Amino acid sequence: MVSNSAKIVKIGHTLLHVADRGVFALERAWQRAARHSGLPTSVPRMVLVTTDYPPIVSGGIYRTVGLVNAAKARRWKVEVVVPRVSHKGRSIDGYMELRGAVADRILDVPPPARELKRGWIRDVHGGFDQAMATYRAVHREPLAPPDVVLASGPSFLGFVAAYWLSLDWHCGLVLDYRDEWTTHSHQLFLRTPKFERQWERRCLEAAEWVTVTTAAQRDNLIERFGLQDRSDAFIVMPNGWDPEDCVSRADEPRSSGVIARPQIGYFGSLRKTTYIPAVVAALRDHKGAAEKAPQLHVYGDIRVADSALDAAVERGNILLHGNVPRSEVFALMTSMDVLLASFAAGLEDYMPGKLTDYLATDRPILFVGPDGEAAGLIRELGAGLCTNGEDANAIGEAIAELAAAPADRFVTPERLDWRRCNERGVLAARLLDRLETSLSAARASDR
Repeated sequence: MVSNSAKIVKIGHTLLHVADRGVFALERAWQRAARHSGLPTSVPRMVLVTTDYPPIVSGGIYRTVGLVNAAKARRWKVEVVVPRVSHKGRSIDGYMELRGAVADRILDVPPPARELKRGWIRDVHGGFDQAMATYRAVHREPLAPPDVVLASGPSFLGFVAAYWLSLDWHCGLVLDYRDEWTTHSHQLFLRTPKFERQWERRCLEAAEWVTVTTAAQRDNLIERFGLQDRSDAFIVMPNGWDPEDCVSRADEPRSSGVIARPQIGYFGSLRKTTYIPAVVAALRDHKGAAEKAPQLHVYGDIRVADSALDAAVERGNILLHGNVPRSEVFALMTSMDVLLASFAAGLEDYMPGKLTDYLATDRPILFVGPDGEAAGLIRELGAGLCTNGEDANAIGEAIAELAAAPADRFVTPERLDWRRCNERGVLAARLLDRLETSLSAARASDR
């Protein structure tokens, strides 16, 4: 039972948060009245708001760092605002590296001293208080008004902060969705749904451009928020891959013909959002000699308690390697006979992060999961085989077919063309082309 003193403390903290939001509203009114206005310059300026940026290392940094580096290569002035949140980067820090992030300036915003407790008052993913702290931190610094504010999420507190800043600076707003927010099928990023949907709508209606990783996510956003009249503002921008990650495979060709013991590589998490248990069952039920049974190599977060997985490890069907440095990932991928990707039902609109890396290799891909964006792309490119996660026999047959296929069967012209078009630098250049065209038109109209 909660004591009276605890209730008083909870009420007191809630009143402090409410009062802070009231003060913040007055601050924003004053900032907007000041009408920050920058003079058009020949050098385009961008402020990027994201929780995923070095020195904290997480899976989201490669997209944001790639965008910054591409912008700097085109002589943009880029300042990065990084609201720090406690859950970012802890689980994989030290296992990933990145190349130089060449922003002109990085402004770190530490987490608020008082964290808002879930369920007390309305909140957003990443923290509404942290969004306010980010806004305040920016206005304490001598940042000149940019041409565009770009927010990349999750976390989605950056969308809220960028929305406020774009209004103050009278500049364009770009929203970069690396994942879905309130429309996520598993609702991973919702704290107070109604409040967050209102904020997502507000941000979308104000945005000049919106980038998403798949066409299904784009269509979902447009339909859910009734933005059919602004569909041209939505850009499908996959995560892409970095050519520098690839190693030469000229001296390491894939074997032709039947492979004595197929080696399958899975790179990612063993969370319950995959059909890995079904693959384990397929390996367990292998009818041939034990020494010829396929082996599954798992690289990534292996902190999952599963009795079937433990038994498969004991039999030697599965080898758990844990996290490895990113510099070694492509070499490990190309040492496999088959690469495995998997998503469970409900995630049809998503593309596994490692799938783009898989496609950049010459290895055949086995996708285990529902029909959707990932399965559709693999079939379109002729890059592998797809099966659902309900039939262990079908999975076993697919593994055997992939391992016995000619070396070049799944290296199609379509796959090679996809590789050329989905380098991170190429994707970032397409977005920058649109931004520069918009800026040129705006400057021409101001003359």
